[in-house]
Amino acid sequence: MSQVDLHYTLSVIERASDALALGRGDLKTRLLSAMISLTPLDVKDFPSDLQARYEALVETCTRNPSKTITIVREGHVYTEQSGTLMATIPYMRWVTVDKVAREIIAIESQLRFELYGDVYR
Repeated sequence: MSQVDLHYTLSVIERASDALALGRGDLKTRLLSAMISLTPLDVKDFPSDLQARYEALVETCTRNPSKTITIVREGHVYTEQSGTLMATIPYMRWVTVDKVAREIIAIESQLRFELYGDVYR
């Protein structure tokens, strides 16, 4: 994996960390924002030693199938798909939410280490 690819992956993970630390709402809401910001990434965007960790993170947050919801807006009825993130994260136990948030930060830290060494630890 090239340094450019790792820099891109790190920049996306940084956005997720920022959403967790600086976003609005409770931790579930911030985790949802963080996971949405990670959607451009794929497992192959990570070094081999982090791929399984990232894959487990995504699997935990997308475990439930998407749901069809009905919305009434301005007198019209609409149906929309919620997506797997929205079908999972709001229903996760708080301990799991905390664990996933910490894992995002840990993956960011490991990527920083792989790019810059001990300077940023």
